[in-house]
Amino acid sequence: MDVIDAHIHCFDCEPFEQLAAEAGAANTMAALQEEMTRAGIRLAIAMGNAGEDDAQAVPLRTSWSLDGLAIPVAECLGIHEDSINASSDKDVMARFDKAMMLSNTVGLKVYAGYRPIHVADKRYHPFYDLARAHDMPVVIHTGETALPDALLKYAHPLTVDELAVQFPDVRFVMAHTGNPWLIDAVQVARKNPNVYLELSGLFAGRFDARMMAEEEKAYLDYIRMWTRYLGRYDKILYGSDWPLVNQADYQELMATVVPSAYHEDFFYHNARAVFPKIGALLGG
Repeated sequence: MDVIDAHIHCFDCEPFEQLAAEAGAANTMAALQEEMTRAGIRLAIAMGNAGEDDAQAVPLRTSWSLDGLAIPVAECLGIHEDSINASSDKDVMARFDKAMMLSNTVGLKVYAGYRPIHVADKRYHPFYDLARAHDMPVVIHTGETALPDALLKYAHPLTVDELAVQFPDVRFVMAHTGNPWLIDAVQVARKNPNVYLELSGLFAGRFDARMMAEEEKAYLDYIRMWTRYLGRYDKILYGSDWPLVNQADYQELMATVVPSAYHEDFFYHNARAVFPKIGALLGG
């Protein structure tokens, strides 16, 4: 079965080096390509992180070159806090517009929680207008955060409800399904036709998928219950959050969450529908 990993990171930083080691891999493009090959992944979508400490980073990109890869890696442009505050600047938005025309740019990434700005704040609106113009989705970090100085109130999935109503013709993907607020995330996706869920980052490290399925049965049953309540497996995307996990292990575990009848949609077709530009990278 072909797989699209809708959420990875290609970012050089010490925490990711450590996380990759804990997952049994190296934080390099070569290691990623090897792992994608083993896991049957035909394409991955990287969230733009590079330039996180550079106020001039407009937009945030991946640390590694995405050209000439055996297995393509696409990119969602990350939005730096300074870019949000300067969104009224025509030059800032022109730089985003230009980057969105690149063949491997397939969406935008909002780091809610890590940015102390509500996702429906008017400073974000020019970015959503660009997403609409380019027919690209906006991926939004929702749920728990990795940094203690991040603010959870900005990453709560209910914040996406207001946004979805304001921009009904823009597709929004809630990364991490708002974990641990899965109920709220599911209800937002159930209510709003333009909101999708993505199951990356629910586990981390290297693990045996079968053992993890037994040890975390209660948690996995909880995820199964609420995704079943959603009743729309065409609105759920697969993502791993690599290098936080081994892709093959995570893929095997997530296969226990979604009924097998919907695996092809979950692991492949849903991402193609939400990120239409990846079709060209996959060869049509």
